[in-house]
Amino acid sequence: MMPVEVFVAKVEKLKRQFTNSLRSKELIRSFTEEIGADPREYIFDVPRIRVVPHYDYLHAGVSYAYRPHRDTWYGGVDCQINTWMPVYTIEPGQTMMINPGYFDKPVQNTSRDWSLSNWMSVQRDKARENIREEVRVHPVPLEEIDTSSEIRMAGNTGEMIIFSGSHLHGTVPNYSDQTRFSIDFRLIHLDDLKNKRGATNVDGHCADVTAGYKDYFHVHDFSGFLGVQQ
Repeated sequence: MMPVEVFVAKVEKLKRQFTNSLRSKELIRSFTEEIGADPREYIFDVPRIRVVPHYDYLHAGVSYAYRPHRDTWYGGVDCQINTWMPVYTIEPGQTMMINPGYFDKPVQNTSRDWSLSNWMSVQRDKARENIREEVRVHPVPLEEIDTSSEIRMAGNTGEMIIFSGSHLHGTVPNYSDQTRFSIDFRLIHLDDLKNKRGATNVDGHCADVTAGYKDYFHVHDFSGFLGVQQ
């Protein structure tokens, strides 16, 4: 019921505090230990909290509704592991979608002309300026997506979906009266990265992949990731 400009300001503050808090990083380290992995073997990107209200109220900027994409289009590496969890229990019309039918099927897209460096240095901080429509450039499909193999997982509070960043996935437009809060972060196993293991890159053409490393930290001590040491 609040003016959308007020909503955007509140969400922007929430996102900034959550992403940069030490507690968020500590919880990711605890999660890694809980699944039996060695934190010294992994890096992670800063966690994001997503706030998705009714589509007609806001679907740009801080609440951008992501079109079908792979994270490799955005500069993600082939061995990237994605995690996604709802803060509150949600329904299929409020969740995200994964389309496994495209895992090894190329999709024509604009990632070749998209710059991760420009996104990180210029576009990302302009989220609050995008209220009526999203004018920031994203890598997007250039063909119609067949939704017959689309999966929508509507989880309960704290349940987590873990999937390859190479899966085609995106935001389901929320037409409910409940604002969706969700949390996601990405993990990369250092040995996989060093040895170039991972899913087959069928259509990702982002040229400046290493620019994204500045968002990554070592899980065990939160030190910044400086790249693969050969």
